[in-house]
Amino acid sequence: MAVGGMNISLRKRHRIMVSLLALVIPLGFLAGVLGRKSIPAATSLPSVFKTPSFADGRALALNARWQGVEMEMHLVQPLSASDGQMLRIKPVHYLQYPKLLLYWTASQPSHMATLPADAIFLGHLANSGPSYFGLGRVPSASDGTLLLYSLPSQTIVSSASVSFLTPSASGGK
Repeated sequence: MAVGGMNISLRKRHRIMVSLLALVIPLGFLAGVLGRKSIPAATSLPSVFKTPSFADGRALALNARWQGVEMEMHLVQPLSASDGQMLRIKPVHYLQYPKLLLYWTASQPSHMATLPADAIFLGHLANSGPSYFGLGRVPSASDGTLLLYSLPSQTIVSSASVSFLTPSASGGK
């Protein structure tokens, strides 16, 4: 019977320990939540997440026909003159293509299967909402073609012929 008495004392000790833990753990959690420092609120977003600020009336609508997709395109001038002109593209409807990348090329082929060697990467195009692209690497007053390229399928989804009016080509306006 010495063995049975040992089990009873272990069970009593176990019951006491579990009861104490049932009280201590919630109290410790509550003390931790009440004692933590508050998360500092950001006064402004980092520049990476901000959309560019544009001067009023400094947007020029571009009439480019995309093949198979509808886009609104504007050439806009940011408030900061050092930023240079930017291209704002907004799909009219949600685009059903994954990972769309925007390229510019000087060539004007009718049908392209792959990206040409002279294609300049402008950035990632959002499937909904406007996207802004800097035109710093596009040659001034260049006629060319914008290409929508789907990265997963490795295909050109659509293209549009465009002519950019850059500050050097339009007399500073």
